[in-house]
Amino acid sequence: MLRVAVAIFLLSAFSASAEECDPPDNSTHFVRAHDVGNYRGEPSDSGSDDLFIAAKADSARAFCLNTVGTNYHLCGLEGTLTERKGGVLRYTDPQNSACTLEFTPTKAGYRLRPSRGWEREGTCQKQHCGMYAEILSGVFTKVS
Repeated sequence: MLRVAVAIFLLSAFSASAEECDPPDNSTHFVRAHDVGNYRGEPSDSGSDDLFIAAKADSARAFCLNTVGTNYHLCGLEGTLTERKGGVLRYTDPQNSACTLEFTPTKAGYRLRPSRGWEREGTCQKQHCGMYAEILSGVFTKVS
């Protein structure tokens, strides 16, 4: 019994995952569905990433992005988006200006284009994600 309790404690204390962020108040919710794999040879499962965007007092927008990756490791990122030409919203990591995310408006929501470094073991990923998580390109659809 003690071995089981120690194993559970170690798994929960040292599992490589990031904290999910909390959606900003009065935000609009967008979702991207995708497969989630694992390293045990089991079939992949369905998962989804969540994007929340809210207007701020100035022209900027607050956002929260939660993604799930391999073995259900997480990325949790929140900050401020600035609007660029064509309605593109851009996040620049205050700790590393090479780490950016661009959200281009689509009919259904936003298309995400991350800079290099958000892939697994990338320089941006290491600051905001669990060991096997990453932020990938894709389309986020508005939740009605």
